[in-house]
Amino acid sequence: MSSTRAWRKNSTQSASKMADEQKMQELYVEFQLLTQHLKQLQQQQQILAQQMMEMASSVQSLDEISNVKEGTETLVPLSSGVFAKAKLMDTKNLVVNVGADVAVSKTASQAKELIEKQLHDSDQLNRKISSQIEKFSRKAVMLRSQLKELLPQE
Repeated sequence: MSSTRAWRKNSTQSASKMADEQKMQELYVEFQLLTQHLKQLQQQQQILAQQMMEMASSVQSLDEISNVKEGTETLVPLSSGVFAKAKLMDTKNLVVNVGADVAVSKTASQAKELIEKQLHDSDQLNRKISSQIEKFSRKAVMLRSQLKELLPQE
């Protein structure tokens, strides 16, 4: 009878150990996926920050163009590091890309308003991403703690 009890005890311990290993694998996979998602969110946030800096620079340029006289010679970027000399013919009306390869004529103040709205929207998105990063980081810490508890003690 005592050998039957020992067998049941070992069988129960073995089943418990298998359940712990299964749980540990599930937690590890969840932790890995969460870590990947966090990295993607951080990359999105970096790209967004760069875009926001470019928008802020555009707003500053739009403020400055009102002080430039028509006919002033300037450099116009053609591509990265390549410029053409040009004369400003009209500093009041600008051509603005509004997306989907569509460009429209806008005044400098209208263009500035448009970019400021985009900047505001980007800031809101940045806040949401930050919130998600914070939430997922807390979850990752919790998962790491659970994994440590399930690891066999030496």
